[in-house]
Amino acid sequence: MPFKIIREDITSVSADALVNTTNSLMIGYSGVDYAIHHAAGKRLDEECSRKVPLEVGRAIATGAYDLDAKYIIHVIGPVYTGGDHGEKELLEEAYTVALQKAAELDCKSTALPLISAGTYGFPKDQVMQIAISAITAFLMENEMEVFLCVFDKTSYEISRKLFSAVESYIDDNYVYSRKRRRHEIRGDNVPFHSQALFDKDAEYKTEASYSYSAQMQMPLEDIGELIKIKHREDAGFRDTLFKYIDDSGMTDVECYKKANISKQTFSKIKGDKTYHPSKETVLCLIIALSLPLKDADRLLNVAGYTFTDYDLTDVIVKCFIELGNYDIFEINETLFQYDRGTLGV
Repeated sequence: MPFKIIREDITSVSADALVNTTNSLMIGYSGVDYAIHHAAGKRLDEECSRKVPLEVGRAIATGAYDLDAKYIIHVIGPVYTGGDHGEKELLEEAYTVALQKAAELDCKSTALPLISAGTYGFPKDQVMQIAISAITAFLMENEMEVFLCVFDKTSYEISRKLFSAVESYIDDNYVYSRKRRRHEIRGDNVPFHSQALFDKDAEYKTEASYSYSAQMQMPLEDIGELIKIKHREDAGFRDTLFKYIDDSGMTDVECYKKANISKQTFSKIKGDKTYHPSKETVLCLIIALSLPLKDADRLLNVAGYTFTDYDLTDVIVKCFIELGNYDIFEINETLFQYDRGTLGV
C-alpha cells in the first residue's frame, strides 16, 4: 500500500527511512526527537553534533544506527502561533522536504510522525489533514511506501461536521447501533453484547465478508443473497473495472494512485483476467472511480462481494459514497478514528 496511517511508535517501525522532528541543534530534547535519539544510541548524537545547525525548510539525513532503518531524516516542525504566520505552509514543507530527501536517498519506504502535534500546538482538526495533504501530493508524483505513525490518538481529531455526519449514518445503518438502540429503548436488564463481538462477526477480509456467526443472525433473504454471491462464477471483474476506468477518463496511473493501491497490485489486475482481488482492493477502486452506490454494488458483486451492515468499515465507506465524498485519505482518517483498518493495498 502506498500510504497507510498506523498506530505505532515510530522507533519500532521497519522502513528505509524514519523521519524525526527536531530543533536546530538536533539534540533529542523531547517527544519523538528524544525517543529516536534514545533508541538509535550515542552514535546518532555524535553524528548530529557534526551536522548542526539544521535550518527550517531543510532536511538532514543521518545513519539510523540501532534502529531498524537505513536513515533518519531530521526536519524542524513549526510551532503554531495562531495560524497567521505561515504555520500551515511550514508544516506542509516539513513533510515535503523529508519525503524528497528520502526519494533522493532511493528509499522505498518511509515512516513519519505526526509533526507539530501535541506541544507544538496545531489545532487537532488540522494537523492530520495537513499531513495527509502533503504526503498524498508527494505520492502523486513519486512511488514510495509511506507510513504515518500516530502514537497518541488524542493528538488529532476529524472535523466536527464530518464526525457528526458519520456518527449519524452509523447510528442509522450499523447493525450494532440499531440493536443497541432497541436494547436501550426496551430497557432490558440483560447486558448488551460488546461491539467487539459484532466486529468479530464480520471479519473484513474474508471472501464472503461474513463469518458463520454473523450469518446466523442475518434474515433468511440476506443469507440467500450471500450464498448467490459466494458461488457466483467470475462475471468479468477486470473487464467491468476497465470499462469504468475508460468512462472516467483517468489514466491507469491516476487510478491506482487515487485508489491508494500499489502499481504491482494494479498490474496484477490488468495482466491477469483470472486475478481475484480482495474486497479491500475493490473498495479502493470504487472510491478512486467515484462510483455511485448502484455501480459500487455492481463492481463488488462481480468480484464476489457485497456491502454489509454488519461491518463498520462497509458502513463508513457507504456513508462517504452517499455523501459524495470520494477522498480515500479522508475516509482512511475516519476509519482510523474508529479503530478500523485503513484502505490501501
